[in-house]
Amino acid sequence: MDDAMEQHRDMERSAFAEILSHIDGVCPGFLAAIFYDGEGETIDYHSYLDPYDTRLAAAHIGVVVASASRRFDALAMGKVEQIEIHATSLDSITVSMGEGLFLSVIVTAGHLNQLIYRRLIEVIRDIRTEING
Repeated sequence: MDDAMEQHRDMERSAFAEILSHIDGVCPGFLAAIFYDGEGETIDYHSYLDPYDTRLAAAHIGVVVASASRRFDALAMGKVEQIEIHATSLDSITVSMGEGLFLSVIVTAGHLNQLIYRRLIEVIRDIRTEING
């Protein structure tokens, strides 16, 4: 991807954006890594998508995660820890970080791989370290 595309931001780049950038390049087809809260409100992102589309993706995925979480709770099926979504042109993995925080990675279809999962573990650890100062 063209690094110039990533520069289209609608917010100042934070330490979280730097941490999220470590997911970029793990697989072909990387489009976005978005860190957001339980309301789907974006905290920060590293994305080749338009900022509006990036924030909208977090909001939409947040609705899916919240719905699944409520249903699993109602059926006493446990907690939702991660959700993969596979669609015609895009795939995503969303991980619950606890405390109402989520991380989603969006890639072109067919590009989710084990390297992303390994990197997510590192990125989540680094985000938690940043949060806790």
